[in-house]
Amino acid sequence: MIPSFGKQAKTNRESKWNDSFSFVQAADTQFGLIDRYILHKDKITWTKEIYYLKLVIQSINQLSPLPKFLVICGDLVDAYPYENLAQMRTDQIKDLKEILSELNPSIQLVCVCGNHDIGDKPTKETIQLYKKDFGDDYFSFWSNGCKFICLNSQLYFDSSLAANERDEQDKWLDMELKQDEETPWKHLIIFQHIPLFVDDSNEPAHVYFNIEPVQRKNLMDRFLKAGVRKVFCGHYHKNAGGFYENNGQKLECIVTTAIGAQLGDDRHGYRIVNVNENSIEHKYIQVTDQKN
Repeated sequence: MIPSFGKQAKTNRESKWNDSFSFVQAADTQFGLIDRYILHKDKITWTKEIYYLKLVIQSINQLSPLPKFLVICGDLVDAYPYENLAQMRTDQIKDLKEILSELNPSIQLVCVCGNHDIGDKPTKETIQLYKKDFGDDYFSFWSNGCKFICLNSQLYFDSSLAANERDEQDKWLDMELKQDEETPWKHLIIFQHIPLFVDDSNEPAHVYFNIEPVQRKNLMDRFLKAGVRKVFCGHYHKNAGGFYENNGQKLECIVTTAIGAQLGDDRHGYRIVNVNENSIEHKYIQVTDQKN
């Protein structure tokens, strides 16, 4: 099983700020999407996604200093967790884990679930399948005095078949957003798959690519109140994002394009995030000039 963090943010040496550090955020490895959706092939392979992920892993392993962790914000594979796709999904997960095992062992791997990982309409059963393969669908962890919350964003997009799971996550999120006086965080950062918004915090609901406006505002205001200033996402297969401002406070939604299939003019790559005591800076790094 790919290493993962548990749901509880444990208080340990990582809860204390030491010095500036970096991590890598990426999204949508999505083995199989290029052949299925971009090239419309009858026989689906994922050799191209393997190639791009290998380039990304090689690039990350050469960073100096090494990042603390790599977080992949969802859609790890393309095959949905449905019975008719079971063998393809099994094969995609096997190949994905094999490539990810090439990550420098000093770099922790964090996996966040996406809609293809648990289904567009997730159920208790599809979530359990994901958890068996990758670990918890939502959790928090500490790194160098900063707290990170990883959400199952599909439960905020469509919980029609998983209302109990959505309510459980929501109650848990409220608890995680509360500051603990004994272990105050230097920064509080959110990772999720579906963006709160793509370009504008007031944009209407897209059919597929963002959280609908009422739910979006509820989450953004809760995040701001708790002190969250950065939310990192994927799903859009393009680089995008923007700011939400309320009562003089700003929340940035950062949308990172895919490691795999591109739906715009961006190139395959990842985002390097530098965490300083009083700021968080990020930059997108492309690993190839090639198109799909």
